[in-house]
Amino acid sequence: MHYFFHIQTAGDHIEDLEGIELPDLDAVQEEAVRAARELMADHVLHGHAPDQREFRVADAEGKMVLRFRFRDAISG
Repeated sequence: MHYFFHIQTAGDHIEDLEGIELPDLDAVQEEAVRAARELMADHVLHGHAPDQREFRVADAEGKMVLRFRFRDAISG
């Protein structure tokens, strides 16, 4: 199945126009964790504090299948 990982911030929405093929919702969750960690690391490396971004993952029909806050990718 094809999934799109759109990014929502406080006042902005970034559309994922390419998407990614993943076998199931467990794989979607794993990809959300991996990608959120990668994006947050880059954000912090450039001197920014972690923010309130989140993924709004949609399937090929545009139905939202997962809402994932980046901060949920951090154990603590």
